[in-house]
Amino acid sequence: MLERSTVETFRFVFPYAKVYWRRYVLGLCIVPLSVAATLAIPRLTRECVRQLQTVSVSMDALFPILWALLGVGVVGGLTMFAVRWLIISGSRYVEYDLRNHLFSHLECLDQTYYNQARTGDLMSRMTSDVERVRLLAGPIIMYTSRTGLMLAGGLPLMLSISVTLTLIVMVPLSMVTITVRLLGPRVYREVFKSQETLAELSSLGQEDFSGIRVVKSFTREDEEKRRFEAVSQRYLEQSLRAARVSAWMAPIVAAVGDLALISLLVIGGGLILTGDLEFDQFVEFSAYQILLLWPMLSIGWVVNQYYRARASVDRLREVLRAEPQVREPEVPVSPPTGHVDGNLSIRGLNFYYGDHQALKDINLEAPRGSTVAIIGRTGCGKSTLVHLIPRILPVPEGTVFIDGVDVNHLPLETLRRSIGFVPQESFLFSRTVAQNIAFGSIDADEETIHVAARMARFDKDIDQFPRGYSEMVGERGVTLSGGQKQRAALARALLVQPRILILDDAFSSVDSETEQEILENLDAGTEGLTTVVIAHRVSSVSHADCIYVIDEGRLAEKGTHAELLRRGGLYAEIHHLQQISDEIDSM
Repeated sequence: MLERSTVETFRFVFPYAKVYWRRYVLGLCIVPLSVAATLAIPRLTRECVRQLQTVSVSMDALFPILWALLGVGVVGGLTMFAVRWLIISGSRYVEYDLRNHLFSHLECLDQTYYNQARTGDLMSRMTSDVERVRLLAGPIIMYTSRTGLMLAGGLPLMLSISVTLTLIVMVPLSMVTITVRLLGPRVYREVFKSQETLAELSSLGQEDFSGIRVVKSFTREDEEKRRFEAVSQRYLEQSLRAARVSAWMAPIVAAVGDLALISLLVIGGGLILTGDLEFDQFVEFSAYQILLLWPMLSIGWVVNQYYRARASVDRLREVLRAEPQVREPEVPVSPPTGHVDGNLSIRGLNFYYGDHQALKDINLEAPRGSTVAIIGRTGCGKSTLVHLIPRILPVPEGTVFIDGVDVNHLPLETLRRSIGFVPQESFLFSRTVAQNIAFGSIDADEETIHVAARMARFDKDIDQFPRGYSEMVGERGVTLSGGQKQRAALARALLVQPRILILDDAFSSVDSETEQEILENLDAGTEGLTTVVIAHRVSSVSHADCIYVIDEGRLAEKGTHAELLRRGGLYAEIHHLQQISDEIDSM
């Protein structure tokens, strides 16, 4: 990875930059004009000095030269502005497109990717790494092109004045190339490590801020501070190592420039004394060297930023190479009626997390309008099962069907818009209550939002909020109770009017009375809705048309509440234990 060529690095940026090729081409076409105007100044300065050396010099003779100097100065300034405006603004558009592409790509990746990725790391790549790539698409191109043309145009002019003096002056300047060659790869390695450590630091901060309630409830503030300080210390040390390597470039290049200037004064002064060089030629040569000095000095900055950008390109490439396991079907198939009716069928389903088999030969039927429940001990595979229905996880072919069509063949939008999913952990955004409920249907009107809230039994809570439906919900719903968050998530799922409603332990923070009211609302207000309920409490599933009991990933038993109790199997055991627990709690 460390040996990737410069061509490969720029190849990453090229697809984004070529969209704005007119800006880059026009900017690069103006660079020669800007360089020509800059290189004209020493020749005009020499002519002015030559005129001043004559005995009969007059202002009339100097005015044309001064006007010419003013003209090329204005042209140089305007063209330099145009170059910077065109190329730097182009790099900003590249940054904009790259960040949007990265975000879109991350949105397309499925749950299997996010199970391993760290949020802070992804945020670091979307911000600092994208910004470093912008430098590659803008300032680095601009300074490199200008420096190359300045050297290509300036060196012949210097050679035309004095070959000896040019060769002597260029000897120390050639040391810049050696410095860049030696330090550049090391800058890349140290910066790459620094970015990785920054990502770890961002992830740690993001986790702590998201879980601040847990941190405070266990009084872990001091321990978390120490953890953060330890990672921060590592980032500091790594950043200092990167800075130490980078810092060598600027003084070495500056020292080389000073050495070249000293060489010019010593050798050039000697040539003037021996008569091999005229004073006006010395002035012109000195001006060329000064003009070339900044481009030579900028080489260190360009190389430094290039290797930083290259490290960021590699980090971004890692993300963009990730492929979703859940994809759109190559040949989409529509349901027989043209829309999803809600007939769910699972046949011989086996599912693996790596080498671990989470589900083993699961068969389940949920006809349109029915309510099926899934119950079992913690970790038996219930949530995995319902995550397969909307293809949040990759589904094995020929195992999960809706209206007789394999879900792998249904368009993802058709499939997921027909399913209302209320997960175990109800995630709310830092927006208003109304915006959170309408998240799945942004064009929903006020009345529709209110109806969904009433069905979820959330409307009475909202009425108590100071700003009602306009009340801002804290990040991840931190300002709401667990039961309120679950009901808000349920209202959000109901608002899209799904044909299949999945409740993954969605009533765990809701009292039994409210739960019963919600279930009654669902029965009364959702005609033909197929409901899949996962719960730990038997009371939450006793109303179901059919109950499936999962044990260690296998289907242990199925039937109605009464049938399962009569069998005296695992369901009856769970029911008995919960009765004992309820009796103890009521004592």
